[in-house]
Amino acid sequence: MMLKYGRCDLVLHDLEILAGYARIGGLSVLQDKSLSYAPLDLPTIKTQLYLMVSRSSPFRTELVALLNQGIAHLKKSGTAKKLYEHHVRIQND
Repeated sequence: MMLKYGRCDLVLHDLEILAGYARIGGLSVLQDKSLSYAPLDLPTIKTQLYLMVSRSSPFRTELVALLNQGIAHLKKSGTAKKLYEHHVRIQND
């Protein structure tokens, strides 16, 4: 919002975060015609995402193992890439 209202000139943000925010009903800055965006030509930076599991959970070890197995399966089968492309796509209407 600061960019839209002239309070700043530039915002650096992850495309996935902006697309996800729009998908859950937030402001869609990616489709706002008064704003523009472009990828930066930077060295590839791998962003790590984290899931947190409570240490007080009696099944924490099993849950973490299941999550890791599921993520590995999604990556190996190509499903993770398909999900990413479907849910993080940018619509240029």
